[in-house]
Amino acid sequence: MLELLGNLSSIVGLGITVWVLLKVRKIQRGYLLRARLPALGRRLGRHRSNLASLLDEYPSSAREVQAELKKCRATLRSLRRMVGRALGVELNRIERRIAHICGLSEAATANQIWELYGDLGGLEEDVRNLVEDVEWR
Repeated sequence: MLELLGNLSSIVGLGITVWVLLKVRKIQRGYLLRARLPALGRRLGRHRSNLASLLDEYPSSAREVQAELKKCRATLRSLRRMVGRALGVELNRIERRIAHICGLSEAATANQIWELYGDLGGLEEDVRNLVEDVEWR
């Protein structure tokens, strides 16, 4: 009887440990979202603004555009670790487009980059909305 009670207590203890671990991770994720998400959203906006100014002189600024896109891609990777599945899918799609544009042997067309600029604008708004949602939690 005591052996059964001991085994049952061990199983219950393991369950409580897993439950506490999941709650701590949720709290940690919440703090990370509150601390980092607004900064990453502002950084995404700066990348987008830099792209707009560089596109005024495109194609002579093609190298600078590629450098800015690579910085933007790093920001997207940081964002992807913090957001949910739906926004993560959009981040992956935009990141693949950036990788495609950066991997072209010839400079991308201005239209391709303007389309990416528009997608980044939509993503920036999604991140802004997520920041507002996190503030209400």
